[in-house]
Amino acid sequence: QSLASQTPFFDRLFFGDFMERNMSEITIGEVKYDEFSNIMKMIYCSDGASLTGKNMHRMLQLADRFELKIVEDRMIAFLLLTPSLSIHEKLVIADQYNLPVLR
Repeated sequence: QSLASQTPFFDRLFFGDFMERNMSEITIGEVKYDEFSNIMKMIYCSDGASLTGKNMHRMLQLADRFELKIVEDRMIAFLLLTPSLSIHEKLVIADQYNLPVLR
């Protein structure tokens, strides 16, 4: 229930009219364990969440896929505080992932 409260995607998956609703284990395709673990760390603000220039695009893709506003917000903060990215690069990323705060 905790994860479902963070995102409409998992709320529908766990409590919607889908067969997964009654399954004790659900496989989520096209996501590596370390990526999903990192997303969970970002959601629950635990230490060890890894945000880097190398994984930021993937984290934004997953935030969009799973409708995770909290992860999107953390990525926006990361982008705003990353001096190695130019303003132009940040605007391109904002446009690519529809991040209105950075536009």
